[in-house]
Amino acid sequence: MEPTISRIQGPPTRTTAGGLKVWELRNEKTDARDLAILYAVVPPGASEGPHTRDSEEIIFYVQGTSEVKVEGGKTYRVGPNELISIPAGISHSHSNPGKEPTIQFFIRAEAVRKK
Repeated sequence: MEPTISRIQGPPTRTTAGGLKVWELRNEKTDARDLAILYAVVPPGASEGPHTRDSEEIIFYVQGTSEVKVEGGKTYRVGPNELISIPAGISHSHSNPGKEPTIQFFIRAEAVRKK
């Protein structure tokens, strides 16, 4: 097995209805793991509506400010050099209330269930 290098280039892998531009750097699923690493640019005023994931979602912010609203109505404001970890199964949404794009890395990893 050899190391691999992933580069953020070319058009986004996907653009959401709310305007987020997402580049998938790594997205693997095997019997042993489920891992995704994504880079996203969120334009000012853009948002991604409520959604729930089967995996934990960790978001590291490089630039700009984001508001992350979780089920129950609590809103977290996060910015550069901060990271938020959202447990699997928690409904949440993201928005960029600022005047500059938000740049962030998403890491999604399979949730480990405690027995």
